Amino acid sequence: MNDEKAKKLHGSMKTCFMDIDGTSLCKSNYLGENEYPNPVIEGTFKPQTKGGQTIMKGYYLVLGITYFTILPDLRVKFVGSLEDEAMDVTNLILDYKGGCGQRNLKWPNDFVYSFNHSNPNIDNISSDNSSLVVVGSNFCNSSDYVNILIDGIQIDKSNIILIDHELFEVKYNQIYCKSINVNIISGGLQSNIFKFDFKPLPIKINSVPKSKGGLIIITGHRLSSPQANNSNISINIGKYVCKNVISTQNEINCYIDGIPSGNNDSTIGLQVKISINGIVNDNELLFSFDVPFISDFILPQGEVKLIGDCLGTIESTQIYIDDIEQLNLTISINDKQTALSFTPLNQIKKSKLYLIVNGIKSNVIEIDSLFFVKSSPSSPSVLGQLVNYTL
Repeated sequence: MNDEKAKKLHGSMKTCFMDIDGTSLCKSNYLGENEYPNPVIEGTFKPQTKGGQTIMKGYYLVLGITYFTILPDLRVKFVGSLEDEAMDVTNLILDYKGGCGQRNLKWPNDFVYSFNHSNPNIDNISSDNSSLVVVGSNFCNSSDYVNILIDGIQIDKSNIILIDHELFEVKYNQIYCKSINVNIISGGLQSNIFKFDFKPLPIKINSVPKSKGGLIIITGHRLSSPQANNSNISINIGKYVCKNVISTQNEINCYIDGIPSGNNDSTIGLQVKISINGIVNDNELLFSFDVPFISDFILPQGEVKLIGDCLGTIESTQIYIDDIEQLNLTISINDKQTALSFTPLNQIKKSKLYLIVNGIKSNVIEIDSLFFVKSSPSSPSVLGQLVNYTL
């Protein structure tokens, strides 16, 4: 028998000879277990940790066996039948059930082949502000076999919320805008290093008069970097630049110039883009000039004083109480359009009040007391929003 044929033999070897009376005698397993040739594995056998059909390439792979054993006693079956002569036993398909770390395959002649799994790979990362969710492959499903590193520092395993072959989640909160590097070591094998950006998350923005410009206040999360004194922060609102930027973790103040009369560029629904050291927000926050917003009010001795933004001018502002326009009122509005005062014709006890400035409706406030009340400002980016004031 030539060597090429022997490499592809299936199962056990059988030896036959002719007796003196002409009968044929055959002995199976003629070779002792320790006499079978050692298998030759070509290339690297690196199955997925989650398991599945895996190809093992080589020769003398199935002589004397019907299944493989992963030490100590886990059986790994073949896909197909060894009785089928068409089965290609040099490209053996194994029904691998998965695992973690280094493992050992044993043949009947005590030959042992050590293998590990495919390297872990990180495809994507997302964050919900309290944890990181990492998607990829070959992570393993046991924290005993893995080490997770963020910026080269191993996280405590008590912070692992979930670990599976294609997903893991860890507790992690980041209050600053910054980039981090994440990788995992699974079964001693290194993954790729994945860069993840914690981007600025602006949530609210006020409005200012188109003709005058003014102070822009943006609130949200991660609105500064850890190196506050060494940060490059820029704010763009549509095509307009907001200047003189001052930032903290949750608030950015900057100044936007007014737009000269005759400029017909759009001033409504402008995208707000914040860049902190090159990391830019990807959520949508829209800004519009001239959107009236009432944030506070005072009721001193029968007078109503409103505090807010873009409260208009005496000529452009209409006051509505319980959906009825208030006519013949004496109105006073400061130059910055941030304070408006008037004396109602009738006593206000419990009413809903809003403004319409140049056809744009403000948020609605509910007045249910004649006393001074400090409000909790609501988002100026939502028109017609109801703000409740209670004692």
